[in-house]
Amino acid sequence: MKNNKQFNPCVLHKIFKEILERAGLPAHRFSLHHLRHTIATLLLQEIKDKVDVRTLQ
Repeated sequence: MKNNKQFNPCVLHKIFKEILERAGLPAHRFSLHHLRHTIATLLLQEIKDKVDVRTLQ
């Protein structure tokens, strides 16, 4: 990020929805929360012996 500015959550949500639409996916069926849980699940499934659950939380 430029100038150490933080993302506004609303802006991040809008960017996420735009990317879904460009990919041809139904934006109404996905959320950032869903994405976060999917990534966490995949990490635990793939490298569970190398990921500390507390750190992942």
